[in-house]
Amino acid sequence: MRSLSWSLLASLMVVTAAAAEQQRPFRFVSLAAEAAGGVDAHAWVRPGELLGWCGRRGEQVPATVTSARLHVAEQVMAGTIDVEWQSDQEPAAQVERIVHPGGPLVLAAPAFRQECSFRIVRLVTLPSGRDG
Repeated sequence: MRSLSWSLLASLMVVTAAAAEQQRPFRFVSLAAEAAGGVDAHAWVRPGELLGWCGRRGEQVPATVTSARLHVAEQVMAGTIDVEWQSDQEPAAQVERIVHPGGPLVLAAPAFRQECSFRIVRLVTLPSGRDG
């Protein structure tokens, strides 16, 4: 009988850990946001995933917000993340893949009139290798 390879064992551990993380509840946080006239941003976070929203604040915001920057976190681990944006100006969701070097994570939101939502997911890289 062949023994289980280390890479397969590591892959199973990663998948099991990811499944366990999906069971954890979200926690609510407010995000720092910059835009002409001001916007608010909030998110629901759990390890490996963030569901966020940003929207206009007050009446002095331009008709279309085009330069909103969202400060997601001061320290994010290096790795690959997918950011899915849904804006009231774009009917179809846009997905942006980012290879983050680690450190602060600041995102540029797409243009929106009233609000936009986004989802950030950390992509798990399974180890590659063969049985020795």
